Amino acid sequence: MRLIDTIKIACPLEGKPQELINRTESPFIWNTFKWTPMFNGHQELSFYKAKFKNLDLKLYQDKLIVVNSLHKLYLGNNYMPFTYGQVIKALLLLNHHLPLDVYQGEVKRLSFGVVIKEHPESIYNQWLFHLGKPWLPMQSGNKMYGAKFYLTDYQIKGYNKTTQVQKQSALVIPENLFRFEIDNAKTKVLNNATNNVGIYKVRDILEYSKYQKLGDVLLRKFSQIEKQPQLQLSSLNIKEKRLVASMQNYQIKESIKKQHFDSYKNDKKKYNQIQKIHADNYYQEHVFQKLKTAVKYSINN
Repeated sequence: MRLIDTIKIACPLEGKPQELINRTESPFIWNTFKWTPMFNGHQELSFYKAKFKNLDLKLYQDKLIVVNSLHKLYLGNNYMPFTYGQVIKALLLLNHHLPLDVYQGEVKRLSFGVVIKEHPESIYNQWLFHLGKPWLPMQSGNKMYGAKFYLTDYQIKGYNKTTQVQKQSALVIPENLFRFEIDNAKTKVLNNATNNVGIYKVRDILEYSKYQKLGDVLLRKFSQIEKQPQLQLSSLNIKEKRLVASMQNYQIKESIKKQHFDSYKNDKKKYNQIQKIHADNYYQEHVFQKLKTAVKYSINN
């Protein structure tokens, strides 16, 4: 159970190293970190990089950019519970080791989600669309292990955490873990009129009410995913069956929507009525409640 995971923050430098000012083209040590120059395709100096445990550090112009998993920084993995209290401690650790005030850093992107004990394929195989877009498979080699929606300013992922951990670290977890995540979200998504989380600076993450709002966003996004209704087809007439088939086929649905929008609105209304009357959504509601419990645990510990 966790909420915040991967971050991308840009911290203003309080004192630039002389090597950065002079644009040194060889590695140097600054504040115990070894900084290696990186060059673009024209062999021009672009930035300096370093590592702090699992975090990628970048010196670029007048900023220090920090990217990667806070969860892994603090716990060494990102499948065990990572709670609000631990996030605070992870940021304290980061602030202690970096040569600046991390809390003044600007949050550029944020990934957040939770892990539950559930069979992943049973969940994402029922997904159809999010905001009209179909999902694409997440794969490791030739093996599919999850589903991902690609939106303009963020992505939504649901995947087999057990499989991912085993592929990345060869660690065998003896249970099915499902991870639901809002990935790589720009702060403008978090702070729009709908979500209104209010996270701009790293210090905002420390505010309990804003952490709660992240949980609300996560659960709302799961609810917005259009799922395959579990219908008793024998209870539908032939027109209703054809309607269900057309609304669940992305290409046909989008074609009707673009070329016959009034018909699409009418079909959509009828499709929703069919689901309301005939669908058995027990399993997806069961999953939602487990996600809700995981979010609550992360927030309150």
